[in-house]
Amino acid sequence: MSEIKVNSVVNSTGDNDSGLDLATNDQVIIKTANTTALTVDSSQNTKIASNLDVGTIRATNGTSAMTINSNGIVIPKGVILQVNAIDTDQAYSASSGKVKIQWETVEIDTISGWDSTNHRYTPNVAGYYLVGGSMRASMSNVLSSVAIIVRRNNVANDAHELENRFQSNSDTFFNGSYPLPTGLVQMNGSSDYIEVFFGGEENISIHDASDIKSHFFATLVHAT
Repeated sequence: MSEIKVNSVVNSTGDNDSGLDLATNDQVIIKTANTTALTVDSSQNTKIASNLDVGTIRATNGTSAMTINSNGIVIPKGVILQVNAIDTDQAYSASSGKVKIQWETVEIDTISGWDSTNHRYTPNVAGYYLVGGSMRASMSNVLSSVAIIVRRNNVANDAHELENRFQSNSDTFFNGSYPLPTGLVQMNGSSDYIEVFFGGEENISIHDASDIKSHFFATLVHAT
């Protein structure tokens, strides 16, 4: 059976109020508030108690890491970021090539990884991050080409970029909200950072609307 490490280990009588109960039949029982919350048997099958009162599984430093409610729903805490911008009218000049999109407000940042000065995200947990969002723009000069890029470490190559590119053989793209690329970006948890860039062949205004927000999100889906 796989080894599970926690801050404290209790005996089979469950005298402590948290930790692991090493019970008979090669079972591991995770307890919260001296109540069995999660059982893993010798076949590695898991079972959440159906009559469980609201309980909390805590990290080794004592902070709340995950809650299992009375319906057996697991409510985790994770690494997540979302930033937005509303009616900031960031000017884009076609002669500038690709420019970094600026974000006005941090909606959520559970690890304080967002750099508001440089408009970049540097998470301190290594792993694969799901990214996405949308960009609102005023394109008074109708465009035939629109590119939105999520780039790691400002390196312009396929290994470091996710890109949404919309292209037509005539002027097609007008005012609207355009999707950021959605996909996984691997981050090393120390020096790697991600930013969002825009490129087009006409001058436009990014984040032009007062009632429609642009947003960018990143969330850890698999730690490494």
